[in-house]
Amino acid sequence: MILYAALGGSVQAATCSHRLLVSGFFSTVHVYDACSGAYIKDLDSGSRLAGAQAIRVGPDGLVYVVAELGDSVYRYRADTLEFVDRFAAFPAGTHPLAIDFGADGTAYVAGFLTNDVKKLDRNGNLLGNAMAPRASGLIGPEIGTSFGPDGNLYVPGFGSHTWFDMTRSRGSGPSSTTARMDCSSRFSSRWSRTRTRPAEYRDRIPQQHVESLLHHRGSERSRVRRASQVAPPK
Repeated sequence: MILYAALGGSVQAATCSHRLLVSGFFSTVHVYDACSGAYIKDLDSGSRLAGAQAIRVGPDGLVYVVAELGDSVYRYRADTLEFVDRFAAFPAGTHPLAIDFGADGTAYVAGFLTNDVKKLDRNGNLLGNAMAPRASGLIGPEIGTSFGPDGNLYVPGFGSHTWFDMTRSRGSGPSSTTARMDCSSRFSSRWSRTRTRPAEYRDRIPQQHVESLLHHRGSERSRVRRASQVAPPK
């Protein structure tokens, strides 16, 4: 995952106001100057950030990094990128991939092998499941699990070839109502082309799966970019 954000601090030698954080599953999270593209440093060791996945700036202004193979989420200061603490630790075999935050600061973490989405408070305490294991047929919630500009939580299912929209009741958090779109059949909509069978774009994006939903704020409504708009690697 890539995080492009205005993370100022003394670690930057140049005057660029933004830094680029790139998670490497087999390495760690790498920090770059977002203006020049120059490498600055590694955020932390690969042993701590084993299987680095999602990177988010939380409501407390800290940088959150999901370490899938360590079944943990860690926090870092946004200005100095110094290590703060382990925000959450999950049972072995959870394989968390994604984290995002609701308007009330609640954290939502997708467990790839547990096939669920967990809720945590601001201190990392488990509040329960936002989506129970395999709810509505969910298999393998992916790194693209995130809140859209409409306030809904969107959960792409890697193994179920679906995406899930956890709808909100007025003035409350995600309710038990979940909309499901099956993307394993013939495609008829702009949304469904973003969630395809893994082999659909294998020739265009070698050894990669389409695992995310990108909410693009347009002039009239939010859209999800089609995977076909991504240029193939040379």
